[in-house]
Amino acid sequence: MRGKSEPLLPTVTGTAVLNDVDCEVGFSVDEQGRIEASFASAAPVVESVDFEWPKQQSVSGTTADGRQFILRDCFLRSHGLSFGEAERERPFRLSLAAGSASIGRTGAAPSRTEFALANQWLTIRQKVLFDGAEIELRPADPNVGGHTGLAKGQPAWITHWASVVTPDEQEISDADDVVRCLAHTLSMLALERVIVPCYRVLDQDGDIARWEFRRLWWPEHRGHHEVYEHDIGEPLSVVGQHRIRQIFRELELPRYVDYVVEAWRDDVYVEIGLTCILFALELLGASWVRRAGISPRDKNLAMKLEHIDRELGCVPEKFTSPWLAQRLRNPLMHTGVVSRMTVSEIHAATRELVVMAIDVFFKMFGYERDADRTAAG
Repeated sequence: MRGKSEPLLPTVTGTAVLNDVDCEVGFSVDEQGRIEASFASAAPVVESVDFEWPKQQSVSGTTADGRQFILRDCFLRSHGLSFGEAERERPFRLSLAAGSASIGRTGAAPSRTEFALANQWLTIRQKVLFDGAEIELRPADPNVGGHTGLAKGQPAWITHWASVVTPDEQEISDADDVVRCLAHTLSMLALERVIVPCYRVLDQDGDIARWEFRRLWWPEHRGHHEVYEHDIGEPLSVVGQHRIRQIFRELELPRYVDYVVEAWRDDVYVEIGLTCILFALELLGASWVRRAGISPRDKNLAMKLEHIDRELGCVPEKFTSPWLAQRLRNPLMHTGVVSRMTVSEIHAATRELVVMAIDVFFKMFGYERDADRTAAG
């Protein structure tokens, strides 16, 4: 259970008008971070089990303590009659799941924004300067860190807070971009996705003025490395000196990181892991040569990696030679299998490509990484 000092929602009840019907609404957030709303009304909100909920449906209303809420991109989970004694006045029940949500007061002057980080293998408490923003990282429960929190019942989907001073709405938007870049950088260190599923805006008195929820899911963990303060201090300080947001946009690094992390998984067919890392390198290589004014169509993957190696000097020679296409890429992309290699050889090649992809990521920001620990994984 969550500690009393870390409330998830400002309240759990409210009122709303849904399809022109007055309803009572209650909120809940499950262990995977999905927010749901349950509505109770005297008249049917929907008229039949064949009711098709409109796409992009949004629902708004007021919480019991006077805060406004809006649930976006909702989809219908269930609806029907309840016959219990407690439901006599409002027997009709409906449950929605929301793609994103806002809950809070309007017009409150912001002071600080705290972004939730979701990854149970992080154990971090420190301040970092990242793309000009001073970010304070701390566990959600100061007494529980990393995967031990799961054993004690702490929800897995929110393990750390990244706190940033944000005196206005534009600062909140900028901080949101920076923290998500920070989360992708941590993903490369942990070799598992670190997501930012929600954040809370604090007012001048330190009270929670607003919650913002989005992408509310928790990715199942597979391969990983536990990450502590001594693992991240130097790489984050070096990476954070750069114009992170611009570089992430130019080179499509969020998707690149997702592909690399997915390739490291050890519970899928080896060809899937190999496909993910090849996609990652194709994506980065295309962005890299495009930035130099070269059409990606004019270069194969080995040529793109050669362009990267000219600047960074961290791509093994065999990956800039015909070997990459002849032994790995072409057989996989044209036939779906790598018939000339054993499973263990494909797995080893995938691991080598992932380690190289991580080296490329950090080297482009000027950080020389010690790959021994990753390679041993």
